Amino acid sequence: MYDQQSKALSFILRHGAEKMKIQISKTGYVKIETILAELQKRWPNFTQSDLEKLVEQDEKGRYTIDRGSIRANQGHSMECVKIPFRRCVPPVILYHGTDEEGYKGIQKTGIQRMKRHHVHLTDDTKTASSVGIRRGSPVILKIDTRNMVADGVEFLQSDNGVWLTEFISPKYLPDITREN
Repeated sequence: MYDQQSKALSFILRHGAEKMKIQISKTGYVKIETILAELQKRWPNFTQSDLEKLVEQDEKGRYTIDRGSIRANQGHSMECVKIPFRRCVPPVILYHGTDEEGYKGIQKTGIQRMKRHHVHLTDDTKTASSVGIRRGSPVILKIDTRNMVADGVEFLQSDNGVWLTEFISPKYLPDITREN
């Protein structure tokens, strides 16, 4: 059941709050009581304890609770949210998970942020694979961050360790790994 609730929470905090007329801060925080009221429309017995357990058990560390509010750590599509991420120099190689169909487009146009604020990258292939497998057979793209940094591309890092950048040109995609 937490899977459905986590997806609902993620949608509200990343994409839906503005359209749903839920007050969200510039840094992406929503009051916990507001989130609980929204989730209780679908799951009437959902409590603050359930919310805290959901956050604690989330393997990807998607959420932060602070001073009575909660936010998603990255992945927002709402223009009103501007999280102040840390600027960092990334490891020499990062990975991006996609599927076969996504890879076809990426070969031509690079990795686009789409409706989100940033492209999401990871430093491990397992996480990249879990992202790619959501829509089919995963393709793991190996990102040449050394040359990106040398070319002046900025990298940010979210509180849960996800690496972020605005765009990745096809020239920085030297290798792919196919998971079977």
